[in-house]
Amino acid sequence: MINPDRATARDFKVDAEGRLVFYPYGMLGKGRILPDRATAAAVYARQKLLYQMAAAGVAVLLFAYNRIGLAWTAGLAAALCVVLWLCMYPVIRRLPISGERYDFGESVQGDGRSRLRLLSLVSLVLMAGSVLVLIVGKPEDRWIGLGGIAFFGFAFLMFVWRSVSEARQRRRSAEAETVRRRAGGDSAVVSRRASSPSFGRRSKPL
Repeated sequence: MINPDRATARDFKVDAEGRLVFYPYGMLGKGRILPDRATAAAVYARQKLLYQMAAAGVAVLLFAYNRIGLAWTAGLAAALCVVLWLCMYPVIRRLPISGERYDFGESVQGDGRSRLRLLSLVSLVLMAGSVLVLIVGKPEDRWIGLGGIAFFGFAFLMFVWRSVSEARQRRRSAEAETVRRRAGGDSAVVSRRASSPSFGRRSKPL
């Protein structure tokens, strides 16, 4: 289930110049520079609302699929995407464009390993179910199987990528902490030697 606050927070980042940048399409588009807090608050509220609308829309489409069929479901899904885009575009169209790309690795630092593993497993199971629908299902259900394989396969790869990215980030953080501790220990040893009364004195010849 989508967490609107967490999903919305991932679309914002601070660039190298200290400016807050909003990425309405994540890795698929350019960011928009937010000049002040009022603009940032308005954009955040609108993006959170759109995530809630998207979740509600997807739930309705899944519920209505058996009644309206694949063609109508696909058409309504496309219409939902257009509505979401029209709701956001007027808010950001005058904002300056950022030249800094969306960093996917930074966006996954807060995800837990257990959660990512669970999502990967769920995606893999659903993809296997889609393969089963494609093999033993009715001819009219083949498009559902292909769509499920494509969607859940992509989701599985994304969750695996996120797991690998987070593991690399933890490893880099651990290495940096080890280097910092070693540097701190060496500095302490040098300081103790420098404060010793015999430090710097030349030994007397016998």
